[in-house]
Amino acid sequence: MMDALQILRRRIFNGLSSEEKRDITREIATMTGAKWKGMARFERWGREIETALYDLKGASFVFVPGDTVTLGWDGFPAEGGEELEALRAALDEDVAEFWGGAYETEEILRKLTTPVRQAVIPPMLVEQETKPFEDGRPVAMEEVRLDEAGQQRYEEFIANPKFTIRVVNSKEPGYSGYRFHKSANGEISAEILVPDTPEDLLAELALDGFTLPDADQWEYLCGGGGRGLFAWGDSLPPKGRRYPNFFGLTIADDNWHRELIRSDGWWFRGGDGGEIDCYGTLRVLNELAGSPHFGGWYGPEHQDEMEEMKLEGLSSDFDYYRRVILLR
Repeated sequence: MMDALQILRRRIFNGLSSEEKRDITREIATMTGAKWKGMARFERWGREIETALYDLKGASFVFVPGDTVTLGWDGFPAEGGEELEALRAALDEDVAEFWGGAYETEEILRKLTTPVRQAVIPPMLVEQETKPFEDGRPVAMEEVRLDEAGQQRYEEFIANPKFTIRVVNSKEPGYSGYRFHKSANGEISAEILVPDTPEDLLAELALDGFTLPDADQWEYLCGGGGRGLFAWGDSLPPKGRRYPNFFGLTIADDNWHRELIRSDGWWFRGGDGGEIDCYGTLRVLNELAGSPHFGGWYGPEHQDEMEEMKLEGLSSDFDYYRRVILLR
């Protein structure tokens, strides 16, 4: 087994012939029960891989080889040319505007990014696209219970033809609210929002043999072990970030989407629910939530935020996840 796992490390796997890659990735399909769909090549930001695609539980997965990598952010390189200087200048402006001179740029970036560390990443099958957390369960309209404020919001929703969806607080014990939908013909339906936690989601995924990537694994999937502040390096954000990355994954492409990870601390990576994007005028700082190394906004209030999230439950508006199968 050890020899097989060694073959699945990135440097060795990348050195195999296309025929050898096909053979070994077909074996992975047999081992996991996935349907082997064929080989594909992905290239982005100077890195590339030829790997296999799979169908599993109706979704597309890609094989990502393992590696031993350095993760975390340890500052800007001493020399980086005009691209680095342009990035630093834009960040200086954003940091000065957002924090009002309380921090120097590199000082606050070190607080916001994960520490430098070595990590052993196992090979895995990874879902190519995230999916929104499903937090609503259909409920009959006659069973909806609203307090006075909720009833007012509901009536505003009914009266305004521009509104097609609205979340209203619930009077039902143990539930956080209702989500109302309005069809094109004006018909109203409702879902009750269920306050599931990340632990609940993990337990549900485990029943089908899946898990979530942990913090190290997610950082590797997003950045591949690159040392730049962003997955594309130390430069201003490029256009077209939604295209698959060098592992064939669509990842950290929308700051409003928080991707759930397996963690005993901060459960989100790749986005912040639009927390800083709402500020509106920042050129680069609002891209930081999509950095492989971003570890959460700085401040003691975020522990309270995590506890509040657990009480309210995950939200399909902001919370997304991708399933993985670790090959050990």
